[in-house]
Formats: sequence, C-alpha cells, structure tokens
Amino acid sequence: MFFLPIGDAPNPRGFRPWVMWAVLTLNVAVYLLYTLPLGQIPVDSMDPRLWQLHLPVGLGAVSAWDVLVWERGFRPFAPSLADAFTSMFMHGGLGHLLGNMLFLWIYGDNVEHRLGRLGAVVVYLGTGLAAVAGHAALSPSSPLPMIGASGAVSGLLGVYFVLFPHNQVRAALGLFPFFFRVIHLPARWVLGAYLVLDNLLPVLFGAEGPVAYGAHIGGFVSGAGVAWLVARRGEAQAVSAQAQTPMERVIRALQAGEIDVAAAEGSVVSPEALGALPVSALTPLATALASRGEAARALGALRFALLRGGSDADAARLHLTSGVILLKAGDEGAATQQLLRVTAVAPESAEAEAARRLLPELLGARGGR
Repeated sequence: MFFLPIGDAPNPRGFRPWVMWAVLTLNVAVYLLYTLPLGQIPVDSMDPRLWQLHLPVGLGAVSAWDVLVWERGFRPFAPSLADAFTSMFMHGGLGHLLGNMLFLWIYGDNVEHRLGRLGAVVVYLGTGLAAVAGHAALSPSSPLPMIGASGAVSGLLGVYFVLFPHNQVRAALGLFPFFFRVIHLPARWVLGAYLVLDNLLPVLFGAEGPVAYGAHIGGFVSGAGVAWLVARRGEAQAVSAQAQTPMERVIRALQAGEIDVAAAEGSVVSPEALGALPVSALTPLATALASRGEAARALGALRFALLRGGSDADAARLHLTSGVILLKAGDEGAATQQLLRVTAVAPESAEAEAARRLLPELLGARGGR
C-alpha cells in the first residue's frame, strides 16, 4: 500500500511563489549538472582524495559525485558552515530529489505567501541549518555525509503545521493493482504523522539507516517555532489594533498614507475630533469622507478647523475644500460663498487661483436664475 500527498487546499489565488520555484529549480539544476554527469565518472581507487576524506573505497566503485558528496556534504565529525549550506542542494538520486521537491511544491507556496519573499528565504535556509544541527545532535561523531533538502523542507512543513491549521491535503492512496483513490485529510494529521510516525518513533526505537531523522525533526521543530512566533506577533498586532480608539486608527492610517482606510475609520469619529487634525491631513481626509457619503461629517470637521484658527493659507485650503465638497453635493450657493472666502483670505494663493476657475460658472449660473 502506498500513501502519497499530491496537493493541498486552499492555496493563495493568483500568487506566484518565485522563491520556492527558484529553490526547486536550483535543486534540479544541481542534480542535472552535477549529480548525473559526475555519477558517470569513475575515480581511481588510488586517488589521494579518497584517503584524505576517509571515503570507504571498499564498498564498490567510487564516482566523482561520491567524492563531491564527501567533500561538500555535511559531516558531523568535521562540521562546516559552508558544507551545511551546500548539502541542502545535493541529492543522492532521482527518488530522493523528487520526494523533497514534491513536498516543496505542495506546501511551499502557502508558506511563502504568508511569510513574504524574504521571510521565505530566511526561514528555508535557517530551518535548513537547524536541521543540520539536529542531525549533528543525534549523530555527533558520524563521519558519513548528510545531503538533501529534506531538513529545510521539513522546516516549511513545521511552518505550515502551525500557520494553516484548517488546510486539507489531497493524497493518493492505493494498493496496486487492486485499488486506487484520492482522499482528503486535514493537513495537521498528515504532517503530524510525518513527524511522529516517520521520524520520532524511529529515533525512539533506535532505527538505523540512511535517513537523517535528526535533520527532519530539527527542521520541523524549528519551523514550527518560527511560525508560532509569527502567529503570536500577528495576534498581538490584532489586539493592539482593537485596543486603539477610532481616532487613533485614523491618525495611524494617515501616517501610513492610507487615506481610504482613514476615511473608513473616520466615519465614526465626531467632526469636532476630526477638526483637530492638521490641515494638511484634514483636507484630503474630508474629501475622502465626502466621497464615502459622509459630506456632512466632512464639512463639520472643516468648520471646526476654521473655528480653531490658523494661518490664512490654512483657512484658504479649508474654504476651498468645503467649496468643492458643497459643489459636488449640489449646493451651489454655499459652494460659491466658500470659494469667495478663499479669494478674500489669501488672494495670491494657489487655492485662490483654483477658486477663481470655479467661480465664473457658479456666479453665471446663479445670475441666470
């Protein structure tokens, strides 16, 4: 019987996981450009590199790829940071590569979408290093090189486990040639089984073999830890946002240049409170409020700002904004009065010039009635 994950849901719509695609491409490129060709090149049994690397030459023919694995794979008894990185992109065979890339393909896009491009790079490489540390912790004196992306991919699985608790995994289940079907399971069931059944239990029962259980566990746990911190930070930000008053959220949105957000929050703030904002922030906010159907609130805020006093330039901006809002609301008489005040308080200003461009049509319309 076989069980093979082949997809997940839901996935971010329209999102292109460039980082994960780049990682996948790099792994495949290393396999095609190094593993395959070097694997066909035999190395003489008297090559001094074999003895320098303590490579077991008695196990059969040795290829140039075997030598490279022993040179650049991570060996706990001779740890190297450079080898820790290079080992993440080396694979022992096609099955090894395809298995890791399948899991990267299934789970990586969600993780990249949630963490962002840079975050995905940092987490992939960081959990890859944590995986190397996990392997070294379980096999500190091992001279055998560890290679493969499974530790870093396990880090992505740990992130996925924490951040996507309600996702589903689509898997192929079958017993060839008797039956085959595609089933859907909670992602946490599948990933939990991977951690416990495929890795923790073998370690507890002292299993030996070519699988780097410590790397899988180290990667998964470190990824889950990073995701837990990300989730806690998101919760803290949400609580902080809820704890703010509407006016505080208006100010925060204005500082971020998010006028539409500020207008949405400002729709429940009193005109008097809004009128206390700096004129440079209030006038675009008032325009946005009016466009949302809150013209009365916007005009009230502008009125309170005028009552507060200030420079002639500020008064001109406030009157001009009021006039434009009134004009759009169809109150031509009140709009005309506001525009005339602009030309009175700051006749040489840019606001007065704008008002003069609007006034002739308004005055003509009023005179013809």
